[in-house]
Amino acid sequence: MTTINVGLLKSNIEKLVNQRGESKTKVFINSGVGKDFFSNLNKGQIPSVEKIISLAEYLGVSVDYLLGRTENPNSVSQVNTGDVGDHSNVNINNSNKTELDEMSQELLNKFKELPFDEKIEVFNYIKSRKGA
Repeated sequence: MTTINVGLLKSNIEKLVNQRGESKTKVFINSGVGKDFFSNLNKGQIPSVEKIISLAEYLGVSVDYLLGRTENPNSVSQVNTGDVGDHSNVNINNSNKTELDEMSQELLNKFKELPFDEKIEVFNYIKSRKGA
């Protein structure tokens, strides 16, 4: 089981908030995690997955980056998709960037805008169509 390094999470949040030039309170309210998010971290409370995802999306970084699992703000090392059978881990690697045709780039951009749960649905749909 992976544990959250709260100190690293707080440090990454502070760095990203400073880069945005906004107050922590404004970021926490606008991201939907609540104005007491940071003080709760200081009290040792572990935030919910939903709050971490919301904050990462608002700050424009991956959850892995926010949690300190990668140094690349847009990289996701592993996504646990939950109850999708034996293939519940999706590996995504952005390190080998290649030029995409216009349609592929448009699809990728639309996919990036989807909420996490809808991304999983799309992935599972594509996976199911692979053999069709």
